[in-house]
Amino acid sequence: MSRRGAPPTTLPVLAGEDVVELEETIYRVYKTAGPHPAGWQTFRDYGPLTGGRFDHHVPPRGSSTTRAVLYGAVNAGEEAAITTCLVEVFQATHVVDRFDQTPYLAAFDLTRPIRLLDLRHRWPGRAGTTQLLNSGPHSRSHRWSRKIYSSYDDIDGLIYPSAVAGIGGANVILYERGSDALPRRPLLNLPLTHTALALPLRRAADRFGFDLV
Repeated sequence: MSRRGAPPTTLPVLAGEDVVELEETIYRVYKTAGPHPAGWQTFRDYGPLTGGRFDHHVPPRGSSTTRAVLYGAVNAGEEAAITTCLVEVFQATHVVDRFDQTPYLAAFDLTRPIRLLDLRHRWPGRAGTTQLLNSGPHSRSHRWSRKIYSSYDDIDGLIYPSAVAGIGGANVILYERGSDALPRRPLLNLPLTHTALALPLRRAADRFGFDLV
């Protein structure tokens, strides 16, 4: 099997260690204005986008009636998860802009455990790729995500390491088939301009050398 490019014709049968049944709180930063305004629970049906590492939308880019994604982060602590969200969303500019497109931070618990393919350990190697799947070209990871989605119909999404937040950062992508795991209300849903977020935003920005405006 090739360690580069397209996935193989057949993916390996899942082993127990390949799947994480996640029950942790999920955090996400999303934008409520701009070209694709969203809510805390919105799955994005438009794609695949360059900024969406594991978008599984079928090209060409556009709105899909069958596929949608929601990205977030999980971690052992609230502040670490918030940091992962921020550096993922603002990595292109290295500026945490609390005003442009009115970004919000949300956190929510799940109504059921979600089954996630774990890309942080052995599965990429067993499938014929490497950890570069989590940090290489997005066009490549899009192809792999589409193959994963069609091959494992009992998987709600993926968990993978953050390429920018470092070893402690874990990202989550939920496919639309996992939407029933979202609650009716979030635990937290605040604009980044809220005073309660001033300290964790400042710490996250300072840790990674980002500007905060």
